Parts: sequence; C-alpha cells; structure tokens
Amino acid sequence: MNCYSFKKVFVNFDCKTSRLFTKPGLLGVLIFLSGTCLWCQPNTGLQFTFKNFNNTNGLISNHTNAVVQDAEGFLWIGGTDGLQRYDGVRFRNFRNSASDSNSLPSNTVAQLMIDHQNRLWVLLADGHVGIFDTKKFSFKTMKINTRDPNDIVFGNKRLIKDEWGNVFMLIWKKELLHWQEEKQAFSGDNKLFGIRDSWKIEDFYPEPGTHKYWIAVTDLGFAVYNAGTGNTSYYGNNIEKEKIIDVYGNTIKPYNLHFDRQGRLWFQYWETVIPLIYCFDLPHKKPLIERGEMLSQLGSYHEIYSFFEQGNGDIWIRGTKILARFNEHTRTFEMVKNGYTNSFSIEYDNITCLTEDREQNIWVSTNNNGLYSFNPAEEHFINVTHDVRIGKKRKGYGNPLCFVQLRDKTVLSGAWGDGLYRYDSIWNEIPLQIRGIPDKNLHVIWDIFASRDSNTIWMSGQPGIWRYDQQQKSASFYNPAVFRNRTVRQVAEDKQGNLWLGLQGYGVFKWDAQKGKDKFENGIERVTSISASQTVSKIIKDTKGYIWICMSSDGLVVLDPETGKTVLKFSAGSTGAYRLPEDGVSSVLEYDDSLMVITTSTRAIIYNRYTKTSKILGNEQIISGYISSVERDDHGYLWISTTTGLYRVTLQNKMFVLYDRRDGIANEEFSLAASYHMPDGKLLFGGSGQFIVFQPNTIDISRIPPPTATLTGMMATNRPLRVDSILKLDKINLGFKQNSLEFEFSTLRFFSPYIVRYKMEGIDKTWKVSDRNYTAIYSYLPPGTYKFLLKTEDTDGKEGPVSSLQIVIAPPFWGTWWFYSLLVLAGGLLIFWFDRERMKRKEAIVKMRTEIAANLHEEINKALNNINILSEMARLKAGQNTPKAVEYIEQIHSKSHNMIIAMDDILWNIDPENDSMSKAIDRLREYIDALKNRQGVQIDLMVDKKVEHLKLNMQLRQSIFRLFKGGISNFIKTGALNCQIDISLEKNNIVYTVEFDNSKTDLQLLNNLLKRQELEQWLNEIHAKLSNETHTSRSVITLVIPLK
Repeated sequence: MNCYSFKKVFVNFDCKTSRLFTKPGLLGVLIFLSGTCLWCQPNTGLQFTFKNFNNTNGLISNHTNAVVQDAEGFLWIGGTDGLQRYDGVRFRNFRNSASDSNSLPSNTVAQLMIDHQNRLWVLLADGHVGIFDTKKFSFKTMKINTRDPNDIVFGNKRLIKDEWGNVFMLIWKKELLHWQEEKQAFSGDNKLFGIRDSWKIEDFYPEPGTHKYWIAVTDLGFAVYNAGTGNTSYYGNNIEKEKIIDVYGNTIKPYNLHFDRQGRLWFQYWETVIPLIYCFDLPHKKPLIERGEMLSQLGSYHEIYSFFEQGNGDIWIRGTKILARFNEHTRTFEMVKNGYTNSFSIEYDNITCLTEDREQNIWVSTNNNGLYSFNPAEEHFINVTHDVRIGKKRKGYGNPLCFVQLRDKTVLSGAWGDGLYRYDSIWNEIPLQIRGIPDKNLHVIWDIFASRDSNTIWMSGQPGIWRYDQQQKSASFYNPAVFRNRTVRQVAEDKQGNLWLGLQGYGVFKWDAQKGKDKFENGIERVTSISASQTVSKIIKDTKGYIWICMSSDGLVVLDPETGKTVLKFSAGSTGAYRLPEDGVSSVLEYDDSLMVITTSTRAIIYNRYTKTSKILGNEQIISGYISSVERDDHGYLWISTTTGLYRVTLQNKMFVLYDRRDGIANEEFSLAASYHMPDGKLLFGGSGQFIVFQPNTIDISRIPPPTATLTGMMATNRPLRVDSILKLDKINLGFKQNSLEFEFSTLRFFSPYIVRYKMEGIDKTWKVSDRNYTAIYSYLPPGTYKFLLKTEDTDGKEGPVSSLQIVIAPPFWGTWWFYSLLVLAGGLLIFWFDRERMKRKEAIVKMRTEIAANLHEEINKALNNINILSEMARLKAGQNTPKAVEYIEQIHSKSHNMIIAMDDILWNIDPENDSMSKAIDRLREYIDALKNRQGVQIDLMVDKKVEHLKLNMQLRQSIFRLFKGGISNFIKTGALNCQIDISLEKNNIVYTVEFDNSKTDLQLLNNLLKRQELEQWLNEIHAKLSNETHTSRSVITLVIPLK
C-alpha cells in the first residue's frame, strides 16, 4: 500500500460560501470577549515594504487566487482572467481560446500546485482540473470520477499533495478523490483512509515525516489514519491513543489544518461568533494556544482562510481583512497594517494565497488589488519618527540633524524645530532626563560630538552651544557675545580637547579648552584663515589630528590645530589633485589612513594623501539628487545619502547600489551632514521628518553567488521560437531570412539587483550591459556561426556562470558552397558554349569567306573567259573588220573594269574592319557620289539611322550591298533621272525604295533588268521581294529585305 502525505497549497477555501452566520450584537461580542483569553496583543500594525503588481503593470486581473514557483524559478499566477507566467521582468499570458484545443477550458483559475514531478496542476473554478505544460504552454484536462458531477462544478474543492508524490482532491463535505496516474483520472476510495460513508470531511492534511493522514470530520472532530498500521483513530475509536482526540473529542469542529516544522498542529474552530485559532503541540502532547481570536485587534467581521509557514519557521495567517505573523515570544499574532499609506503599503479585502519563493520573498495574492510581494528578512531599514511634545501631540516634521550614542547605549537626536530627543535600543522615545533641558523642549540642535573624555557631549545649537555632563546628567548652555546669536552648525573636538565651531554665515571659531576652563567665553577666538562670511557644512578631525572644514561656497580647508595654519585647500580654483568640480562641499570622510572622501553637491572625490592624487567617483548620471552626507561601514562600503536616496558604493569597482522607498526607506530626502556611525556598526541617516537606522552587515547582497542568466524568450524576424526546444539543442539552425533576432532573458530573481551582460561572438567585441527590460536585439546578422553569451554580475563585481547558445544562420541558396560550385560549373559550361559558338561563328565566317572566294573565283573565271573570247574575236576581226574589233575591245575593257570593281567590293566586304552596316552605307554613298560625277545625274540618298546600327552577318550584308549598288547602276543605265533613294527599317525589314524620273528611261530595258534570272536568284537567296510601280513620269522600285 502506498504511503501518503499532504503539503497544503494555500488557496482560498471560500469559507464565506461554506459557512453562513448571523452577526452577533455588540453585547454578545462583549460577553464572548469577557469569557475568552484575549491573547492577541493590541496592534499598531507591522509595516513592510510591499511591491504591487496589478492590471496597470502586467497582471491581467486584479483578482488573483493563486501563485506558485516552479523548479526553474518562474512564477505562475492564476486569477479570474487566466494564467500568467512571470520571470521577474515580463508577464506571459495564457487564456482560453476557442480556436486552440490546448488552451485553458475556462479562464478563472482557483488553485495552482506544483507536484513532485514539477508538473503544474491547474484547478479551474468551473471544475476542470489538469496539468499545464510549462514548456509547450498547453493544457491537458484530467478526468474526474465523482459520485455527483455537480459537486465538482458547484462545490468547494482543493488540490492537496503529500511528500510521497500522491495528489488528492478534496470536495468539501462531499468526497476525497485520489489521482491515479495509470488511469489518468481522479477517483474516490474511502476505504483508502478508513473514511466512513457518513463522514463529512471538513479538511484533510498529511502529517509531514510520518505516514499519518489527519482528517477533520463534522460532528466528530479529528480522525487520524495511519498508513503504516492501517488503523484509523477517531472519537470513540481512538485505537492509537492520539492525545488530541482525547483532549478535544467531538467538542470542536476543526478545519484549516496545518503542521509546522516543530510538529505543532494549527487549526481553527468557528464558534458561533468568530473564528478561533488553536495550536496543539504534538511532540509534548499538550495545547499551546486555545481559543485565540483576532477580533480584539480588528474590531470587525473577519475570516481566517489558512495558515502559512515560511522557510525560516515564521507562521502566518491570511483571510478576510487578515494578514498576521505569529510572535513566538509573546505567542500572539501581529497584524500587518492594512490600508494605503504610500505606494509601498498593502491594501486588501481578502488574502487569497500566500507563497514563498526561493529568495524568501512572500507573494500575497488578493481579491481586489492584484499581487503583492515583500521580504521580511530584507527589511533592513528602521524608519524612526518622533512626536511633537508641546501642545497637541502630533507627528513631528522637523528633520533629524544629528545623533550620538551615550554611555548607557541610548541615543540623542536633534530634530530641527522640534527639539532634542532620546531613544532606547529599540528606538522608542524615552524621557531626556537632562537637568537644564526639559523633556518637552524646542531646542534646535544642529550637531552633537562626543568628547574624548567619554563623559562630555557637545551640542551645537541655534544659537549657542550645550555641554552635557553624562555623569551629572546636567547640561550647560553657552552663547558668547562674539557669536552674535548665530547658529552653530558644526562642532568637533581636536586631540587637545579644543573645539572647532562652524557657524551659519559667520565663519569658524576655535574654543581653547585651557583658556576657557573657568569661563567658556574666554576660550573663544576666530579662525582668521576662514572667511567670516562662510557657512560651514561639516567639520571632522582625522586620525592624524588635522581639522577638515567643509564650506558651502569656498571649498574644503585642512588646518593644523596646533598652529592654525592651512595645510591643504581644495576648491574649484585649485590645481592638480586639489581641484574640485565646484566650491560647495557637503561632507568629508576619512576612509582609511591614506584615502579621504570629499563630496560636493553632486560629485564624490577620492583623495589619496600619500600619492597626492584624486579621482572622481561616479558621475552626475549615477548619483541622483544632491549629496547630503557620507559614512563608511565596517566592511569598507561607502554609504552616500542624497536628497533622492541612499547609495552603497564599492570603491574597488565603483559600483553604486541605490536604496529608496522601494527598499523600505519611508522618505529618501536626506538632510545635509545628518549621519552617524554607531559603535556597533549601525548607521543613522537623518532625513525629512525621520531618520533611518540599519546594520550594513546584514545587507549582504553578494552572499549568494550570482545566478545564471536564463533565456526566457527568443524571436526571429518577429516570430517567437520555442525556448525549451532551443535550449535542448547544441545549436540552433536558422534560415537566411531569420537573421533579425531578439533575445529575452532573466535572472529569475525578483528583488536581488544583478547586472546582466551579453555578447554575440562574431559580432560584439566586448560585453554589453542589458537594459532594464533584459533584452538584446540584433537587427541584422549576416550568414554565419555565432554564439550568444549571457552572464550576471553582482554589485561587488562577482560574475556568475556564462550561459551560451550557438546560432547558425544559413546563407541563402545563392550564398552556399554548392551554389558557388554550380556557378563555377555553369560558368565553365557557359565559357565552353561561348567558345563553341565563337568557333562556330569563325567556321561560319570562314565558310562564308570561302563561298565568297568561290563566287569571286567563279566571277573572275567567267569574266576572264569572256575577256579571252572577246580578245580572240577582236584578234580575228582586227584585220578584217576594224569597227567590230574595236567593239570587242570596248567590251573587254568593260568586263575587266566590272571585274575589278566586283573584286574590290568583295575584298572590301570580307575585311574585318568593314564588318558593320554603317561602313556599307558609307561605301554606298561613295559609289553614288562617283556615279553622279561619272554619269552627270542627280541621286539623293536618305538612310534611316536604325539601318546604320543593324548587326548583319557578312553574307547578308554583301548581298544587300550588291543589290543596292547593282540597282542604282542599272537604273542609271536605263536613263533614270533625279533618283530619290530611301533606305529604312520597318517591322524588322529593310525597305529599299528608289523613285526616279522615267521620262527618258528605256522602260523595256528596265523591265528586262528587273526580270533577269540572275537578279531573281539573288532575291531568293535572302528571301527579298521586289516590286515596280511605273507612272506617267515617275517610277518607284521597292525592295523589301527581311532580317529574319
């Protein structure tokens, strides 16, 4: 049999709907209180510093019901409008979506629970229960087998787990269900815990460290099931002699059971008037608290929902109008003040859940004001206020200006305008008990200095100076005439017991202890090295005996108290290490035997007395407000107060940490020179209407190693990627279009201050500091392999582990090696093709030229044959028929001339320099000009520019040239006059048009020339068409030559 144990999850059990009571009258309440142990002490209200999350800064609803933290550190919050995840920086929302079957079935989350497998259980108000996958962000509904399905819908229900990994669901007063992993369902089994069918279960809770399960039963009291023995003990059947059953029997109706780490059982019992609190000490078998009530503190109706135990053992209760912590010493619950006082207070109607994260922060969910968080262990600052004691008692608003601890460990403090006060060790106001100064006084004390004689306390006033004798408990007042009733702002004592007094607008005076021994006024003398018009803001004595005097408008002066001479002078007009950013000096502090800290209104300067060098600490952007005072704690940290906050400064790395009202400082406007270092290490800083006290040693920010920065979100080109899948991979591969990346990360720490640095190896040369949103954006990353690095750093400069993510951005296909290989291959093929085409063209040209040469050879051969025949005939006729011989010779001359011209045309055409249509047109013009001169005719040639730019092969160009030239020559032979020649380009055709005067033309000869067989052969070779239009006086010959 499995052993079971519960760990209660503190979610509202909805007592208001499960118990209805008639409010008793005032008399009934008084009677009840008179018979009840009023164990709750009158409460002024515990005050903590709360941080509030609501629907204005991330929450989707101000009504929250549950909050838990998973093993990774994420916070999960459930409310009326869905589920949210919080990583310390940003919220992510999960709600019901009709289009998503993996979303929540409904939005009202009643309870959240993390089981032993780190699964997030979600119980919805409508009865659905399931597991929400925190990686895939999907919800799986679990089956519930119950006797009455309406019980799960309308009944009060709660999830419970034990330390053995079991999960239960309690339906109040109806049924206890057990999660069966193998069936993936909740089922009822009363025999499992010896539960009787008639029992109405009020509560169910496992006893930690045992195999016992405690059951609160209506009208029966406690029932205890021991899984080890199988026995169930209850009133009338106390088999295992449980003492608590013997003590209470069935006289009470317990509910809201809770076991603390001391083995004590806390529970409640609602009597007829109010809820009562009980605590039974099981190890000692005796009641510890009985009939405890909260009415005496609240004075109104309230409900207590549950108990809650912190990791440090503190016990809390929550409910309607209740949030209280148990004081183990007084055995009382102390209420946390409920109501708005400032932006860091808490105000609520119902506390619906309490939980503690791994930083010991307590998260408080409410039904009306969202979610609050606070950390009692980190409440380092005590805010001490004072009351005005004269007239009507009220809160004092005068600024505390000075402090000193007396021999009896009490502390004196002077509040401007309100008087001198005395505090005990826990900062309660106590009577002054000083003769000469009434308890109710309005003396303005500006500075207090404890004399080296361990008895005298010097107090500078407005005006004059007080000497307080601690042993005699009496004070004497001195106001020398030389002071002219001026305010004495500062007082310090040197090694000889002399006083150095800084006045308001009246310079500095020295009081010689020997000269003023009998009469105080006799020891007063002005320090002439200080201007009489100066206002002194601070005076200190260092360990070497020198007096350091800060002035409001003349820098800082260091005096030798024995000679009164100026040893050093720091000012804006000084040079080297003694130059200050400004002349107004607010404070000075001896850090150690070599370093002095000097502060102006906005800057801090470190001066090294040995090396005689100085350096600026921080800048105006780091330090906000005007610097008021500075102190050094026992660990070497500097604490600098300003008019807007308190800074802790680490000198080694110049790290500044700001503390303000978010850290529990009620008012961070601090006063000039109002600070004090107590002998036990505590620091006091005075401010507006109050002063703060804290022990710096407890503010150990770096006590915990810096955490690992966690990648919580990633987007590629504005599309989110699943981080859980990414982190499982050795590297993430992205496409070339996914080169715009945005990273979201977090320390998963909710209050500890850490710096997060990031770096993209391959892009960034140095580490970058992230902004407050913990995001890093890279708008464009070229293809390549990168490594995104994250690391944290605490305020002491200690670095946390480096987390990394390798990213590979693939190049586009045209940037890959195989694409370049294909390009090379394609380039080679293209070159091969070009070369082959070039060779083909060369071969074609060679062939063409061969054909031209053959034609030339044929024409030459033909012409030579003709010449040969004609010359032979001319020889034969020379002696017989001289005119005929002359005719033959003339023909020989013509044939030889034509042959020479044809050869010249062919040789010109095959010359590469003439390989263009424009050259052919130029040659045609030359021929026409020669023809005009030789024949004495008018020939006009007009050529379209497009024709001149045509790219034609050699053979076509030769054929066209031959047709053009031959046509002009033949037209002139027929007697054509006034020829108009037009060569144009129309629709990819060369149109050659000749228009001429045919009045003297031999039309028969023209017709024969146009129809000769040789011409027809030439036209067919180039697919040209020839047309002839003859009119009365004009003829038009048109030749159309297609280019394709």
